[in-house]
This record gives sequence, structure tokens and C-alpha cells, in this order.
Amino acid sequence: MPPGGSKRAKVSRSGTPEPFKPIFSGLHDKTGIVALPSELLLEIASNFTEISVIEVRRNPPSLPDHYRQRFNALRALSQTCKELRSVCLPLAWERLEACTVAGPENGNRRTLVEKVHWLDELETYFAVYQILRSCPEVETLTSNEGDGSKLVGAAVATKCTKLKTIRGLFLSEGHSKKLAKLVPDMHTIECTGSLEAQYRNDLISSQTKFFEQLGRIEIRFFPLSITSHKTDNRDMTWEARKESCQRASEKVFETRKSIYVRDARQVLENSKFQGAKSIVLQFMRWLSISPYDDGGKTGCSLSLTSKAVNKASASFRHHSVALKGLPSALLFARFLGKHNQTRDGQLFVRHLYVTNGPFGNEGNAGAAVRVGPTPSGLAKLAAGRQAYGTTMSKATLAQNVLAANPCQSQDGLMRETLHRILLKIAPTIFTLSLSLSTGFLEPDIPSLPALTELTLHYHGSWSTSKVLKTIEPLHALRRLDLLGISCHERPGDVLANVMAIAPSLTHICFPALDTSSFMGISHWHDLDMGMRSLRCHLNVRVELDPRDEQTAVFKTLEGSDSDYASLKREVGEWFDHAVLLVRAAKFQDCRDEQERNWRDRIHGREGRWVENPSNEERMLSSCK
Repeated sequence: MPPGGSKRAKVSRSGTPEPFKPIFSGLHDKTGIVALPSELLLEIASNFTEISVIEVRRNPPSLPDHYRQRFNALRALSQTCKELRSVCLPLAWERLEACTVAGPENGNRRTLVEKVHWLDELETYFAVYQILRSCPEVETLTSNEGDGSKLVGAAVATKCTKLKTIRGLFLSEGHSKKLAKLVPDMHTIECTGSLEAQYRNDLISSQTKFFEQLGRIEIRFFPLSITSHKTDNRDMTWEARKESCQRASEKVFETRKSIYVRDARQVLENSKFQGAKSIVLQFMRWLSISPYDDGGKTGCSLSLTSKAVNKASASFRHHSVALKGLPSALLFARFLGKHNQTRDGQLFVRHLYVTNGPFGNEGNAGAAVRVGPTPSGLAKLAAGRQAYGTTMSKATLAQNVLAANPCQSQDGLMRETLHRILLKIAPTIFTLSLSLSTGFLEPDIPSLPALTELTLHYHGSWSTSKVLKTIEPLHALRRLDLLGISCHERPGDVLANVMAIAPSLTHICFPALDTSSFMGISHWHDLDMGMRSLRCHLNVRVELDPRDEQTAVFKTLEGSDSDYASLKREVGEWFDHAVLLVRAAKFQDCRDEQERNWRDRIHGREGRWVENPSNEERMLSSCK
């Protein structure tokens, strides 16, 4: 062997050893972003949204895009230089969130299409137990779908001896024995079960009696199934059925709660754990959520991957639909015409928002470009026949339909298209919001048996009674918003017409009042006793447009304040549940307010129906 090299430290020219230099000196010797301390980079990364445990347990079908921001930002920073890579790359991969790593880029989509075009069963490919086999040191195991039996098998096979907490698993006695033998010092167990198993007397003991070191028992009680809940009223709406199911579940929970606590306390008393012990009771509630919070982008992208994914997501891809302009309405009508609404393949269109305001170049769709076919284009759309080419743009489609019907106006065509859409989705729609420029042609709203909320805003309509005559009886309607309708009728007449078409109404928002001239307010000062029979169960909302100094010629500021005080007194006297407020901006100037309220209602928020709006909420509802 050749002689080894010298092990002596290098000596500088001055004869003294050079000072020690670490291999990595950190980010402090640079300029720009790399000069930031590591602690500051960690603080910046902590501000990105991470998936919480609550979000995991809720198990939403899709996630908003902002959950990808943290991984994408750290991944991009790690590719800039070595210094940032040493800090950002470990941060990006310290939490493995498989649902946020894969984005909607074309490269990922091509890879996904190549890998899953032959798959025929979806549940197998979203299971995580295969990943668990590669994680023997996992400490917390949470299941948000199924009974978790495969997760238990994977944990036992992988010998996950460091497990401390398990949640969401429907543990049988066999599974409990296996886990207790593998992890005798398990600390936390969440006791839950299927809708039938949670009513057994041995629910707690069967899942916990084999563990000798338990310090915490969590009990989750799920409500009854809404679909299987039996009621005397067969015509009950979905919301009413959900409330009835919730009340019945609460009664059952109250009777079972003492049994759960008694059994859990007995298990903890026999436990050898030396620290503090606790019992947690959780009563779950059914929530109505939108399957696709990102406007349907996730569902439409997934539908392109394979036939199996396309078939599984077909019914729910159009859960909430916003149609902006005549071309979009025509395309959606053509799509509905092609789809056969059978029991097994029914489209669940729950929420619909329609407007025909000017959006980009769509407002010029009425100009003819080429002559379409001679038969009525709209009839072909409703019948489901393909009247135009598949590559036709939305604007061209509207132009051809108008050219085929020279006697039809744009407003008239929009009215007829909307009517056919509503007839098609009538069995499933829950909320409907219309913001239309109708001229003198208010659209006809057919009978919608499941509709619970209706919002109307017709530009140019001068009669509330005329608008209400175009609506067929809506027996399930609970909330009616007429803020965007011009009105000069008496409130009693409006309520009488409304109750004739919506006998189950609980909330009503009257048309906006003009505070500059207080037009229409005089009707509120002449209320008759007939209001007594109409107002008993109603939540009433009255909004006043702000004072316009340029048009307030005949009204002084003192006179306006006096009229407002009188109006407030009248509303408070005649209605037990009423909200009266002055808007920060005129409703006609707030083009996007109605759509924001519609989106709020989809996601379970109150939207316009806030009982005690603050000044900040009034400003948020104003036009910016």
C-alpha cells in the first residue's frame, strides 16, 4: 500500500493554524432572500395553509387550491440554490400530504392518464394501507373512510410498535387483540362504530378491554342515516328530514351517554397508566357541503383520466352551476338535452346561478356570423340532438341560434332557455339565484318540488305582483329574496301574493327602498290588520338604499331621518323578527353582491340572512 498522507493541519504563511470553517456556514453570508435567518424562513413557511386534523376527518371530495401553496412554494425555493435547498426541501417533505403534492399540471395529468386508464375499481387506488407498510415508526393512525380493517392489518404486518393514538377505526374484538399484542402501551383510542354498532352495550369494552395502558378514551357518536330515517310525512323536504333525523339522534345520544361514560370510566380505572386520564364525548352533526369547492375544476379534470373516474363523478360534477350569459346557458341546455335523467344516472344539480349581464365579448352574441339550420335551434337543444359542431365557441353557438330564429330576441331566447333548464333539473335543485335583464319578459319559474331558496333580481321590472305571477307554487320554499325587484305595492299585498305561492316560507327580503325620495315607504305607514295573520312566523328583512344628495331635491336630511325613524317603528311593531338597515351602496351598483351571497349559501354561511349585521358586514356587502 502507498504511504498515507500527512494528517497534520494546514498552517498559514504566518505560522498559525487556520481557523475552523464549518462545511455549511448557513444563509447569513449571502444577500437577498438567502441572507434571511433560518428562523425567519420557518416563520414564513408556517403562514401557508396546512391540512388540519378536522379537514382530514371531514374527508371532503376535493380541496381548494391554497392547500398546494406551501408545497409548491417550498419546492420552487429549493430549486434556486444550494443554501435554500438545504432549508426548504426538508420542510417541503416533512409532512407527506399526498392529496396536495400532485397538482393539475399537464405533466401530472398525462402520467395519471397513462397509469389509470385501465382501472375498473376506484376504492383500491385511494387506500393508504400500502403506504402504511413503508412507515413502521408511525405514531398516530387516523382513518376517515371505511372500517379501517385493512389499516389494522397493515399496521400489524409492518409492526408499528410506536403507535400511541388511533382514531376512526371500527375495532372488532379480533382487531383489538392484535393491536394490544403489538402495542401494549397504547395511550389514546377513539371508540366509534357503524350506525348500528354504536347502539350496542359493549361498544366501549369490546374496543378497549385488551389495552392495559390507556390514558384517554374518545367516543364519537354519529347521527342516524338521513336516507333511512323514517318519518310520518312522506312529502318532507331534505332540510326538514335532516333536522328531524338530528333531533332523533340527540334523543338516542342522551340515553346512551351515561352508558358510554360508565364503561369508559371502568376501563380507565383498571388501566395501569400513571398520568392524568380523560374521557371525551363527541356528538357529530350532518353538514351540507359542496362536493367541489373549486367551482368543479377538480371534478372535470378527474373526469378526463379514465372511464371509471368519469362514471363515478358524473352525477356530482354539476352540483353547483353558474351560467353567465346566453351562450353559457345554451351550452348547458344542450348538455342537459343529451343527458337522460334516469334513476341511476340522474344529474344532481343542487344550486344554480344565472345572469345575462355583459361579460367580455359575450354581450355581442346577437350579431349573426353564419346562418344556422332552419329548424328551431332551441328545440334541438332541448331534444338533445347535436345541431352544431363540437368545436363551436360559445359566442358562435348563440349567434347561430339567434340566426335560426330571426323573430326571437336575446332576452326572449334567454327566458325560454332558462325555462327548459329548470324543467330538466326540477327534481334536484335546492337554491336558485337569477340576475337577469328581462325587459318586459320575466322568466316563468315552473314548479320545483325541492327548491328551498329563491333570489330574484330583474333589471327593468316595475311590478312585484307581475313577477310573482310568473312563479308556480313552490311548497318547499323557505327563503325568498326580492331585494333586486322594483316595488310600489303595499307590503301586505306583497306578502299575500308570496304566501299564495310559498305557504311554508320562513324568511323574506323585501325589495330595496329608495331613501332619497322615500318612494314606497309611505305604504309601510298604512299597514292593515291583515298583516297579523301573515307575519307571525316570518323573518323579515328590509334594506334601504343610501341617500343620494343629487336626487334628493324634495327631501331634507332632517325629513329623511324622521321618515327612517317612523319606518323603523312600523317594522318593529308589525314584525316580531325583523332586520332593518341602510345599505352602504345602492344594490343596483353592486353587481357581484348577489353571486357572493349565492356562494355563501352553498357553503353553509348565512349570506344576506344575517340577523344582526354589523357595520363591517354592511361595508362588505357594498360595491367596491
